[in-house]
Amino acid sequence: MKVQTNHLKPGYSLIELGIALGLISMLMLGGFAIIRQITSSNNKSTTENRLRALDTELERYKISVGDYPKDLEELFQAPQGANARKWSGTNLEEKDLEDAWGQRFDYAPNGKGAQPPYDLTSKGAPGSTAPIYSARSQEA
Repeated sequence: MKVQTNHLKPGYSLIELGIALGLISMLMLGGFAIIRQITSSNNKSTTENRLRALDTELERYKISVGDYPKDLEELFQAPQGANARKWSGTNLEEKDLEDAWGQRFDYAPNGKGAQPPYDLTSKGAPGSTAPIYSARSQEA
């Protein structure tokens, strides 16, 4: 008489495969979260650097022309008036008028003698309620 034996084939059970896929998924999600955090930090740093460069250009403009521009586009145009020839132009490019998220910086001069002399801010990351201010805008 023949005895039937259940010969199990080598392999993984569905439970083992499910656990392995679950672990791989969790590792991938953790990696994506870290990458997203690094990208966000880089965007903020890029925006702060652009604000510093704009602060510098605005100060150069004031020293050359005698007053701050009415808007940021004036940095790229020849100013009018007696001191116009002193302005040698900006070192910036049009893209430097945007933050790292592609949004235009908000700029508003506050008038002669006001402290701070102008407000220069970024709205920050999309969906964020915390704007990023230029260093010169924070002076009192």
